[in-house]
Amino acid sequence: MKKKNQDISPLTAPTQDPSPASKKTRRKKQAPTPSPQASLFPATEGRRQVVVVCFGTMSISGDSLGPMVGTRLAERYNVSAFVYGTERCSVNGKNMAQWLSFIKEAHKGALFIAVDASLGTQDKVGKIIIRPDGVCPAAIKGKKERFGDVGILGVVAENKGDALMQLMSVSPLYVEKLADEVSILLKEAI
Repeated sequence: MKKKNQDISPLTAPTQDPSPASKKTRRKKQAPTPSPQASLFPATEGRRQVVVVCFGTMSISGDSLGPMVGTRLAERYNVSAFVYGTERCSVNGKNMAQWLSFIKEAHKGALFIAVDASLGTQDKVGKIIIRPDGVCPAAIKGKKERFGDVGILGVVAENKGDALMQLMSVSPLYVEKLADEVSILLKEAI
């Protein structure tokens, strides 16, 4: 069985529900210090698994926010949540249906947090938007199906004209900075 932060493909995914680190290595959690981020998500300790799904692809700079966040959560911060969508194994428009089917089946009853890049108005660029109804991954392709109990959108560029061109012209360094902010927000909240 794979650990929570390892990359799992829907084709090679375990048939059983993956579980967090074994009880032998799990540390007892200290009571968290209240922070503004802590109130973003319902309390989950002892009640629901937390699953973070980071949408995007590294091949388009503006759409790489999700995989960057996923990699930071899984590798740098080692959050106590299942993380899907990293720089090495992305959840994107080409494989999204298979991934979402696998994730929903493997984590029934979990709290799903969805992370995605977004275009917005000029005053929203660089902002992190938290939605209580998830995100619409692949909205650029006209798909309007929502995923997630909570959505985290990082507005990477202004929505003016061709959305794909806007995403392709975003500075990777800018996206990295925003990915750091989203990752820290989620680390503190989970």
